[in-house]
Amino acid sequence: MRKTKPIGTVPLPVPTGDLALTIHVEYESEDFATNAPAAPGNVSVTFSVVGTLGGHTIDLGVRRHNVPVRSLPADLDGLVATEAVAGLIAEYRQRITDLTIQLARLGVATGEGIAVVFTVNDLEFLRHCLMLTELRWREAIQTAEAAAQQPDPDDPSEPGFINIRPTPVGFATAARLFGAELARVEKLTTWAGQLLDLARDAAGDDEDPQ
Repeated sequence: MRKTKPIGTVPLPVPTGDLALTIHVEYESEDFATNAPAAPGNVSVTFSVVGTLGGHTIDLGVRRHNVPVRSLPADLDGLVATEAVAGLIAEYRQRITDLTIQLARLGVATGEGIAVVFTVNDLEFLRHCLMLTELRWREAIQTAEAAAQQPDPDDPSEPGFINIRPTPVGFATAARLFGAELARVEKLTTWAGQLLDLARDAAGDDEDPQ
C-alpha cells in the first residue's frame, strides 16, 4: 500500500506574497520511511508539490514519478536543489502563470471584476440556467416577429379599458431588442462553458453531462 507524507515546506514568491509549497513524497517501501539514504538502489518514490494560501490548498497536479531513492540527499535544502524537486517547483510556477493567462483570456483576471470561486457543479448549473435563458429570449423573438406579420385583431375592449396593440414596427423593434439580450446571454454562456472546461481540467474531470 502506497503512503504519502509531507517532508518539508518552501516559499514560492508570488505577486501577493509567498505561496507555501509543501513537498510530498509517495512511497511503498518501508525502507524509505525508516532510512531513506540507505534504502536499496532499486527503490523509487513519487514527489509532488502542493501550494497553500490563506488556508486553501492549491493542487495543480504537479508530480514526478519513479525518482530513485539512492540519489536523494537527506536534508530539505539538498532535496530542493535536486533536479527532480527543483523541476517540480519550476513546473508549479509555470502552471500558475499559464492559469493566470487563461483567466486573463476569459476576462477574469482584470481590474474590472473580482475573483469568484466556483465548483464544477456551480458552473454546470450556471451554464444550464444561461442556456434556459437563451431559450426564453429565442421564444420571445419568435413571438414578436410573428406578431409583426399579423394584422391587428378586431377584439372589442372590455368596459372601462382600451385595447392598445403595438404596431408591426413596434413588434419588430421589440424583436431586435430581444435579439440584443440574446446575444448578451449567448456570450455569457460561452464564457461559462470556457470556465467549466478550465475547472474540469483542474479537477481531472472530462465528463460533460450535456
